[in-house]
Amino acid sequence: MLRAGLAAIVVLAVAQVGFAQTSPSKPRLPPGRDPGGAMLGLITTGIDPTVPAVARCLARDGEGELIGWDMIDRSRVPFRPIDPVAAGDEALFAGLPCDGRVRVSPVRVDPSDPVTLGKALAFFTTTSARVVVLAPSARPVDWAPVRHAAAEFGQLTVIVVGEPLPADVVMPPNLVVLPGDAAMPHAIRVLLCATPSATPATDSACR
Repeated sequence: MLRAGLAAIVVLAVAQVGFAQTSPSKPRLPPGRDPGGAMLGLITTGIDPTVPAVARCLARDGEGELIGWDMIDRSRVPFRPIDPVAAGDEALFAGLPCDGRVRVSPVRVDPSDPVTLGKALAFFTTTSARVVVLAPSARPVDWAPVRHAAAEFGQLTVIVVGEPLPADVVMPPNLVVLPGDAAMPHAIRVLLCATPSATPATDSACR
């Protein structure tokens, strides 16, 4: 039953992308090209694609459109205005090697609706992304659907940024939780070394 439900999520995610639109209330993605390299999935509560450090890293199709999705309003751009007080997920883009080695595909979710996180993982199975970072802003209220989705989509390595999970929350081996200062470097290391693992590597990043 669970497998059938997750398969239906994949079909729904693909179908929704087919109706991709850019909401009039959202800023347009700045013109640009795909930076090339391995695709890193990012599950977030939204980013501002007009921030230069973000725009240069975004994965794009052959027409320059963003390879990403907004699970909340079903549009192509997963936008959230920058909060002048709280740090946003834009900080995760700092220092990424978007020079032909890494490109980022963001998907916006609602943490209070964990089904959107399952749909986000389903979306990434339709792309070339094999490593997915779950940003601090997107940590769910209920981990059960995320646990089931991660187990079903075992081809994805899911890296959760932030504090450790409660001891009674058992996650599949392809999901690892790391503090903010270690999560992104580990994600890039796994991505560039092409050796998906939920165990933080201790050697230097592959170049």
